[in-house]
Formats: sequence, C-alpha cells, structure tokens
Amino acid sequence: MVNGRLLWRLSTTEDLRWAEPDGTLLENFARLAQAPDVDIAEFASTWGVLGICKHGMPHTHNPSPVPLHVAGTLTDRKLAQLLANSCVPRRDRNQPGLWSEQLSSWKTYANQVTAMMSIAQALDGGKRGSEANWTLLCGTSESVYQMSLDTQWLRLTLVVNGWLEMANVRPVVDLDRNRPQVTLSGSATLFGAVALHMASVLTRADSLSICANCGSTFQPGRKPRKGQRSFCKDCANNRTYSKHAMRIRRQVS
Repeated sequence: MVNGRLLWRLSTTEDLRWAEPDGTLLENFARLAQAPDVDIAEFASTWGVLGICKHGMPHTHNPSPVPLHVAGTLTDRKLAQLLANSCVPRRDRNQPGLWSEQLSSWKTYANQVTAMMSIAQALDGGKRGSEANWTLLCGTSESVYQMSLDTQWLRLTLVVNGWLEMANVRPVVDLDRNRPQVTLSGSATLFGAVALHMASVLTRADSLSICANCGSTFQPGRKPRKGQRSFCKDCANNRTYSKHAMRIRRQVS
C-alpha cells in the first residue's frame, strides 16, 4: 500500500491461486467499509483485487477479450491496440510493473453492500430503506427513500442486477464431452463473487439481521423472532448483548 493505493502484480497462469469463497465472504467484505487499510490489503491477499479500471469501476463492466494474466505480459502499445474498446485494471504510474487501485473504491463498494443488505432487511420487515442507505446507492438526485415499499423493492432489484451486469456475470455453456454443464462466467473475480453472494442473500432477505449495537448487517445462525434484537458475532463475543439489554431495561424502567 502506498498513499491510499493498493499495489499488486499480475500473476502468470502457473502462479494463479484459486480461492473458494465461503459463507463469510459477503459479510467480511462489507466490514471493510469501516476497517483500517491494512485489513483491506489482507483481504485482497486472500480473495484477490477488485480490478478497478480508469472509470473507477471493476474492469468487468467493459470486459477485455484478453485474460488478465496475458495482459500483464504485453507492452503498453500492444495492450492499447487489443483493448481499444475495453477495460483493464489501471497500471500504477509510479511503480513500473505494478497495478494499483484506490482503497477508497473498496470502501465505496463495501458501503454499498451494507446499504443494499440493510435496505433489503428493512423492506422485508415492512419498512422503507433509510435515506442514508439509498443515498449511498442512488446519490442525492432522487428521493427513493420516500417512495412506496413496492417501488423500493423494484429499485433495489435494479441495483442488484446492475452489480451482476457490472461484474459480467452471465450463464455460459461448457460442452465438455465428459461433463457438459452451464456455468456462470464472472464468478472467478472477487467483484463477481461478491455480486453473486449478495444476489443469493437478498433473494432470501429474511436471513439478514442488523446488529442492535454496531449497526452492521450479518447473517445469523438462526432467524431471530419478530421484535427480538440480534447481535453480530463480534458484539456478542464482547458481551455487548447483556450491556445492551441492561440499557433497554433501564430505559423501560
């Protein structure tokens, strides 16, 4: 990391290391919104980078016909010829041979994941998403937070589908003689994995909870009863639950 940038180097095919996402990927990615920079670097070393292009978006929004491990071996001139109408991650101007992306981009997307999950949890409970969360997703030009529940569900659907499109997630056919199958392209990138996990979670929104102490969104081991306060793993481990319950009792009394 240098001056708010995450630096990385493209690997050759032989050096590529595949990581299998688990059920904590989405929750841990969302936590990066409030995490120190070193946590983002550690997360990237495990799960990969976002691959931010010159537009400030994951390069998969305008995918390259050249695999990234091949693009890293090309000269700037040859790369420019092949990628005239597509995007790749940005090379770092100050570090030859390295690529970079702003840590602020990570925090932006992590905040948006938290906002989407929080809105879905609110809508599933019959409430509108908050102004702050909708502003993170749609900016201040629209007052989505004032719209009806049905309209907010529709807008959230458009946002999630927009993420899947930006991640270039789509079905593809693999006609292997031994095992023909339909797979999802784009799922091999970090942003694609995050988008897919988010879509999966949001289609069962009743599995989402918001921590009554820190406000983070998480997936509980079991669905809380209606009206029951729930706490994320960190707050529960810090015995926040009992402290919070004491505050509630004092307020009631």
